[in-house]
Amino acid sequence: MLYFFLSYARGDDDLSVQKFFHDLSAEVRAHAGLASGEEVGFFDVHSLEVGASWSPRLVDALSQCQSFIALVSPRYLLSEPCGREWAVFSDRIRRYEREVGVTPSALLPLLWLPHPSCPAPSPHSSTTTTPCPRRMRAPGCAS
Repeated sequence: MLYFFLSYARGDDDLSVQKFFHDLSAEVRAHAGLASGEEVGFFDVHSLEVGASWSPRLVDALSQCQSFIALVSPRYLLSEPCGREWAVFSDRIRRYEREVGVTPSALLPLLWLPHPSCPAPSPHSSTTTTPCPRRMRAPGCAS
């Protein structure tokens, strides 16, 4: 079972993104009582060109993961592949809402690199603006 799908724009300090993914995976495994090395998240290391086909592994991960974590940055907001990933997961949430009548809190945007032209988050959004605990902060994490 995949607990999360990590969506990010290539080039946004890829080493910090990799470290964040590995640290988050370790925390999820610990909380879920899973063995070290058990796959709990999806992290695509291959760059996608605009309009390129997705790998079957990426499609499976996006269609089966329990949550979608977007590392939002100026580059992310301009990325067509990142927008497609977000749209696919958002569609899953809307379908779930229609079928079950409950809104899941499974879309988690994290402000990775702030953008000066981005407005502050709406107090009416379904996302949280609570800062992440110090031990979970990674270089580049703006919260």
